[in-house]
Amino acid sequence: MGPIYYNLMDDMPTSPLPQPVRVFIIDDHPMFANVVAEIIRALEGFEVVGVAMSGKAATEMLSDKIVDIMLVDLMLPDLGGLELIHRIRKTHSHARILVCSGLDTPESIEMAFRCGAYAFVKKSGRVEDLIATLKAVAAGKTLLDEEVATILRKAVASSRSLKSLTAVDLVILRRLAEGVDPKDVALETGVSLSGIYKSRSRIFQRCGLVDKKNLHGTAARLGLVASSDINTIR
Repeated sequence: MGPIYYNLMDDMPTSPLPQPVRVFIIDDHPMFANVVAEIIRALEGFEVVGVAMSGKAATEMLSDKIVDIMLVDLMLPDLGGLELIHRIRKTHSHARILVCSGLDTPESIEMAFRCGAYAFVKKSGRVEDLIATLKAVAAGKTLLDEEVATILRKAVASSRSLKSLTAVDLVILRRLAEGVDPKDVALETGVSLSGIYKSRSRIFQRCGLVDKKNLHGTAARLGLVASSDINTIR
C-alpha cells in the first residue's frame, strides 16, 4: 500500500470508530460479497450487519440499520454506485464509505471521493490491502495505493474537476447514456426539459466532453452504465 492520503471532502471525520465497527457490504457478486463478509467477521473489533446485492436492496435494508462503514461497489445492476453514495451521504451521513470496485478509472476514482467516499481499494488488490484499508478507515485515516493517490493528487491540482456534478446530474447522465429521450428523463426526474439540457451542458463542461457521443463513454467510466447497455444518445 502507498501513503496515507486525506479525503477531498472537508467534513470527513478523523476520529477512531468505537468497537465493534459495524460494516455493511453492497456488491452484486454473491461469491465476492460472501467471501469479504467472512473475512470481516474474522477480524477482531468488526461485525457485518448486512449484505446487499443491489443499490435498491441496500437502500431498503439500510432504512433501519446503524452502520459505521459501508463497503460499496461502483458497478451495481440497478443503481450506480456513485448515485448510491450520494444517497447514503444523505441518510447515513455519519457512515464512512469504502469503495471496493473493479472499476478503477481515473474518472470513477475521483468522482467517488467527490461524492463522499472515505477510501478506495481495488478488487484486484490483495486481501491484505482490503483489511489494512478497512482498519485505517475505522481509525479515521485513508490508506491508498500509489496509483489511486496519484490520481487524487492530479485531481486536486487540476483546474477542471468533477466536483460540482450533483446527484441529479448523475441520474441524468445515466439515463441519457442508456438512450432515454430527454423528454422522458424530464418526466422521470421532475426536472424541466430546459433543466435537462442545462444539466447536460454542465456535464459536458465539467467532464471536458466535446459532443453528446462522448456521454456514454463518460457514464461507463463512472460506473453509471455497463458498456453492453450503451445505446444511441439522443
